[in-house]
Amino acid sequence: MIEKQIEFIFRHPRTLSKKRQWLKMVENVVDFFSENNLITSRLVRLNVVFVDKREIAQLNEKYRNKPEATDVLSFLYEKNRDLLEGELIIALDIVKDNASADKIPWSKELLKNIIHGLLHLAGYQHGPEMFAWQDKILTLYHDQFKEIN
Repeated sequence: MIEKQIEFIFRHPRTLSKKRQWLKMVENVVDFFSENNLITSRLVRLNVVFVDKREIAQLNEKYRNKPEATDVLSFLYEKNRDLLEGELIIALDIVKDNASADKIPWSKELLKNIIHGLLHLAGYQHGPEMFAWQDKILTLYHDQFKEIN
């Protein structure tokens, strides 16, 4: 079994209710990544940082030269067989807006962003394989955690 150190950091006025359930879900998703060899490190150290549109736009411009807000950014700090360390930056207000636009529960949109960011940390780039994994994991885990809202 993979060791996990996962922390949620809130730099956004909005917080998550049911934080403990969300942490459990992220741990389960990391276990899935490990069981399917998407992550092969022994320890995953992950910060999930929740920010607003303004902050994620600033980070997106600084690190990707894209002067607009986005929903999720992934930062990989270290990846080897012993440790995968990274950070996901998620704009909760954009997640809510995207969920409303797509007429889906915001919990599903948030989970999609977490999975998407983890796939990038695991080394995947946008393409059919990445999106197939994303859809598979999203379906599996959203069905298990529908009550988190």
